[in-house]
Amino acid sequence: MKKLQLLWLCFLLGCSQNKELLFTETLTVKNIPYTFVKVEGGNFQMGCTEKTLLQWYSKKMAPNSYDCYDDELPLHNDSVATFYIGTQKISYQQFKSFVEETNYQTTADQKEGVYFGLHDDFNPQLPYRKIPFEKVLYKDHGDGYVVYHGFVKGCNWQYDEGLYKRTVKDSEKPVLFISWRDAHAFCQWLSNKTGKKIRMPTDREWEYAARGGRYSQGYRCAGANFSNELGEDKILVENSELILWKHITPEKRIPNELGLYGMTEDLGEFCEDKWYLYKGSIAKIDKEEFEGYIIRGSNRVWYRGSEHPDSVRETTGFRVVFSE
Repeated sequence: MKKLQLLWLCFLLGCSQNKELLFTETLTVKNIPYTFVKVEGGNFQMGCTEKTLLQWYSKKMAPNSYDCYDDELPLHNDSVATFYIGTQKISYQQFKSFVEETNYQTTADQKEGVYFGLHDDFNPQLPYRKIPFEKVLYKDHGDGYVVYHGFVKGCNWQYDEGLYKRTVKDSEKPVLFISWRDAHAFCQWLSNKTGKKIRMPTDREWEYAARGGRYSQGYRCAGANFSNELGEDKILVENSELILWKHITPEKRIPNELGLYGMTEDLGEFCEDKWYLYKGSIAKIDKEEFEGYIIRGSNRVWYRGSEHPDSVRETTGFRVVFSE
């Protein structure tokens, strides 16, 4: 069942005089809605935007925090065809309906747990203490701290980033602790339920949409230059400037120019593509990197990372697309 809607969306931050009519399509599966925005295809510059970097430096931001990484370069012209993209990451409730109908066993279920990194000086009042490591695998010494990497038995897609078991109040928050293979299986299921060819966005589609498509205002983040302008809640941990993000419900956040939420919060998103380098890139990448799939998100629209298809983390979710 689908419902075609029209969404009036004003450009953010001083653009109230330019209203654009955007089409959204809502697909309903098992009484749960999936809302997509139509993204008109077009040409764009893909990669790290040096002009924006110079603007940050003038505001005395820390240069090391915003340098262009070699795998985000060179800045180049690219294009995408028209497609529809989910306004939100796939939620806990949406993924739960898939698992309940199919009895699907996620990668974490099969491994009977997940791997997790824990700072030695974490505030013991934080929820990470609720599920202890089954075993510590190794220690990673950083600048004034130690990160213990270990195995958390029993943790899977039903848990949040604080290792709390999800409840009904978390229904609309992004599903976590899933692998690329899990996301791919969900897309196949949703394709069968809707009759659409549902998939994860390509690397190009993701960046084009995050930048705002044809309506891009040239922001560093998806909808603003700085993530704290987008309404994300955060907990500051009083130890080493580490920030843990609470992935909050969409109504408390600000969308980008296309009405998309949370594309550059601290939670990454899987893409359909396997890892590759831009033509002309000088990046030196390990061969193992090319076995992974691209992850987008973080704190800038051009960020690129990769994960093995069986890797499971609390920092990665996904959203879905379909083409006309």
